[in-house]
Amino acid sequence: MRRINDFFRSLPVWLGLYLLAFSQLTLGTALAALLMNAFGTKATLVVSLIGDVVFLACAWLGYGQGILAGILITFVIPHLLLPGTPLHPDVGRFGLLLVLSLLVSSISAYKRKAERALRFAADELESRVQSRTLELQKNEQRLSEKARLLDLAPVGVLSTDGDDVIRYWSQGAAQMYGWTSQEAVGQTSRQLLRFSVSIEDVMSALAATGVWETELTHSRKDGSEITVTTRWACQRQANGEISGFLQINADITERKRALEQIRASELHFRQLADSMPQIVWTAAQDGLVEYLNQRWHEFTGLSPSDHLFQDIHSIIHPDSLADFVTSWETAVHANEPYESEIRFLDRATGEYRWFLCRAVPVRDGDVNNVRWFGTFTDIHEQKRIEVAFRRASADLGRFAYSTNHDLQEPLRNVATYSQLLETRYGGRLDAEGTGFIHFISRDAKRMCALITNLTIYASAGGSSELVRTPSDADAVINKALANLRDVITESQAVIVHKDLPRVGISENDLQQVFQMLIENAIQYRKTDIAPRVEITALRKNAEWIFSVQDNGIGIPAEYTQQIFGVFQRLHGAGQYGSIGMGLAICQKIVEQYGGRIWVESQSGVGSIFSFSAPVAPAFEIVPGQYRIQKTPNVQSDF
Repeated sequence: MRRINDFFRSLPVWLGLYLLAFSQLTLGTALAALLMNAFGTKATLVVSLIGDVVFLACAWLGYGQGILAGILITFVIPHLLLPGTPLHPDVGRFGLLLVLSLLVSSISAYKRKAERALRFAADELESRVQSRTLELQKNEQRLSEKARLLDLAPVGVLSTDGDDVIRYWSQGAAQMYGWTSQEAVGQTSRQLLRFSVSIEDVMSALAATGVWETELTHSRKDGSEITVTTRWACQRQANGEISGFLQINADITERKRALEQIRASELHFRQLADSMPQIVWTAAQDGLVEYLNQRWHEFTGLSPSDHLFQDIHSIIHPDSLADFVTSWETAVHANEPYESEIRFLDRATGEYRWFLCRAVPVRDGDVNNVRWFGTFTDIHEQKRIEVAFRRASADLGRFAYSTNHDLQEPLRNVATYSQLLETRYGGRLDAEGTGFIHFISRDAKRMCALITNLTIYASAGGSSELVRTPSDADAVINKALANLRDVITESQAVIVHKDLPRVGISENDLQQVFQMLIENAIQYRKTDIAPRVEITALRKNAEWIFSVQDNGIGIPAEYTQQIFGVFQRLHGAGQYGSIGMGLAICQKIVEQYGGRIWVESQSGVGSIFSFSAPVAPAFEIVPGQYRIQKTPNVQSDF
């Protein structure tokens, strides 16, 4: 089909050349006749040769056979159509030329076809070369980007061939070891870094998992040694054969040194913990116990195990276990210090002993990383003493109440009958007899007051337990002032207080202290001015310092300690009506709460009575329950 198309496309050219050749043939024939007449047969032969060359050239160009075929047809057809017409004498020569031209044309066509094929192949090759060049440029760009990324990594990356010769050396490796890429490439990694490994072990690990990892000691350019974690992977050819290795090395020298320090510190901690009489333990961030010291194993008889928290649960009293687990989980979730009292089974005696459990969360620099440190302290004997003390206090209170009742009754009778005697028979007695009756009545009342104060002193602080309900100082003072209303009105005293804090002292005890200090200030007032009492408070660490300042008669400096004793007073019994018990009661109450009381005074100027009180806890504590400890309080539930 293509040849047919080529024929029709070249047909106009053939016709044109044919006409040109025919006209030339005619002219050539005429010219040949003229030349033959003039020069003979040689001239005709030259013209014929020239014509043959022209026809062969046209054949080389692909047109000669068409021209010759046309000429032959022109010469032969008239002979066939007109019988008797003689053939042209050059028909034979033209036929030979036709055969030659076909041969030349075929050779020319094959040449042109080969040229076209070569041009197509050249174009195809050039296109492939350009595509491959572009692909190589992209690969080179990607490799360059990856190399830059590897240079940013804080590790040493190197690539070696199958003989361990370094082909690539990252910037991280240069910084880690000190050799530049130009210095490292071309050397073997084992000789450069001075480490030895068994290639058989490496190949065995690579064959099994595709990766080989271990810790090695490498040498740097300056001769120092570093510890690295190394990771090797195979680089393979297209046929699967190993062509080299990729090594990624991370410097862990500082990490190893830090771990050694941590191990040494941990060992030191455990040695200290084992030497303590308390049970010392640590727990992870989730609250699971990780370590218990030797004292635990001595007390429980349990061997070290991986289930320490379950071991602890196994010896807790069943009645306390659920509350302990719940409160401990609450403390762990809140990351707050923890305190509770629990009973552990003493396997040696089969009895349960009371322990105080305390734990604090410790952060190691990371806010979210917490570790717990705790202790179990044996408080069983302390609990027994507390119970005995409470029983003794209760017995003393009952004794004081009984004594108060039994002694007050006859004294009241003495006072009552002395008043009846004075009323009925006072007119019959002389002045001396009336004075005797007055002395009897007055001393009976004083004895009643003394017994009452002794009862108060014996029961002072009785409402204070080791777990206390906080009270509002302003509200407590208002109640004390209500009780002293008559005394305040009579003396025209001015009492000033405002914005006082809440403290960790029970309301009844705090009221007793303030009431006695205010009454004492009014009682020892000056005769020429109205008494003024000012109450203030100052926060100092974990306690409040209260001050009760007056403008009374003051106290000589040498008596500032003596006045807090029982039955201690600086004036006669009848001068100010004091029996010397008020300040002793105040001191006992304050000291019951771990505080102290003192006075600063100047005779004739006034006094400042001060006492300390614990800061109120952040929340109210119910005795006998576990809790998260936020303030320094102790629980009591024996």
